[in-house]
Amino acid sequence: MEQRSISFIFVTEKKRFIRWRKKAKNNNMTLENWIIKKLNSDVKVVYKKVKLQKDIPKDEQWFIRLSMKPEIKGYWVYCSRSDEKKLVEWITCKLDS
Repeated sequence: MEQRSISFIFVTEKKRFIRWRKKAKNNNMTLENWIIKKLNSDVKVVYKKVKLQKDIPKDEQWFIRLSMKPEIKGYWVYCSRSDEKKLVEWITCKLDS
């Protein structure tokens, strides 16, 4: 049976993208693998103010594309909704934690 995967794109600021890419490189991982591993970890989320796509200037927007099993994204949506946050806010804060 074929493994199904979905793609998910979110927008972040350039400075965050660069910081996350450096952390992934320091761990000898691709950015995508580092993000997925971090989001599935038990790291406690520390919520801070997050700029959403409409608040980020066009020249500072960086798109990150992730491919994963639908169950994984479903878990992330559940976690963000449990904390009453938007998915992008939850992802950004969890990666910065």
